[in-house]
Order: sequence, then C-alpha cells, then structure tokens
Amino acid sequence: MNKRLKLLRAHMDLKQDVFGEKLGVSKQAVSNWETGVQKIPESQILSISRTFNVSAEWLRTGKGEMFEQPQPKPTEKAAQSREEILAELITIACKLNKDNLFAVKTLAKQFEKELERGASESPNGD
Repeated sequence: MNKRLKLLRAHMDLKQDVFGEKLGVSKQAVSNWETGVQKIPESQILSISRTFNVSAEWLRTGKGEMFEQPQPKPTEKAAQSREEILAELITIACKLNKDNLFAVKTLAKQFEKELERGASESPNGD
C-alpha cells in the first residue's frame, strides 16, 4: 500500500507536506506511510479516497483502477456505514480550530435536543 500511496502522490504532483496538509496530517506521517514505518490508518484510507477521488480498494490492494469513476452521487453518500461517517467526522474535526470545534459541538447538542424532543412526541398525538 505504501508504494501505491507514493504513486498517487506523484501522480497528483504533490509534495509530502502539501499532500499531508490536505489530509490534516504532517509531512512526517505521509513519509512514514510511504516508507512502511507506519501502517496507514483506515480512517486515513477513507479520507484519501474522498479527498483525491481514489479507489480505497485500489489503495488497499492494488486491484481495479486508481481513480473512482464516476464521482459518488449524494444518494450514495447516504449509504455510508455509521463507521465511515464517524471516521469522516473525526477527520474533519481534527482539522478545526478551537472556535470552529466549539461551534460544531454546540450544533451537535442542538441536534441531540431536537432528537430527544422528537422521540418524546408521538405522531399519533399520544
């Protein structure tokens, strides 16, 4: 997998620091993945796949085409597993500054309250 990551980065004509920046990781992390010092975490495989429209299967195994064809449709995004959604949210949250992270936390708490209200209300008026 490390050789495919390096091939992808070269194909995209990105240096390790720029590639890592787009994923929210350091140049050293990218270097460690490419040299095989560290295994690429599954959450980062998914992030690489989404960020660069790369086939996660190709990245993991080398099977199939490097790039996804065509771009995923919004309805396909809804079919993501809970784990994939959480991994994506964590990746995004790791890139946020403190103020933006607080705003996301506040929004999540508002959703939670709405869910609690909705659960206590029955559609039959009970």
